[in-house]
Amino acid sequence: MSWGSDEFDPQVTRLNGPYRWEPPAGCTDGGGGGLPVTGQSTGGVVAGAGLVLGVGATLFVLARRRRIWFTV
Repeated sequence: MSWGSDEFDPQVTRLNGPYRWEPPAGCTDGGGGGLPVTGQSTGGVVAGAGLVLGVGATLFVLARRRRIWFTV
């Protein structure tokens, strides 16, 4: 396995000297081929949250305007 110059290659200096990260034995690439796709449904989540908030506010206003008569 060859490491290119764009790979993560930290040089950390400790009390006893520099340490270099080495991949563990039997480490594979994983084969995923890229980052997971995230964030595409953000608009739907925001729209759904706005809808729930609007319905809740409407029900709150309607409940406050309703007159409640207690009879004994």
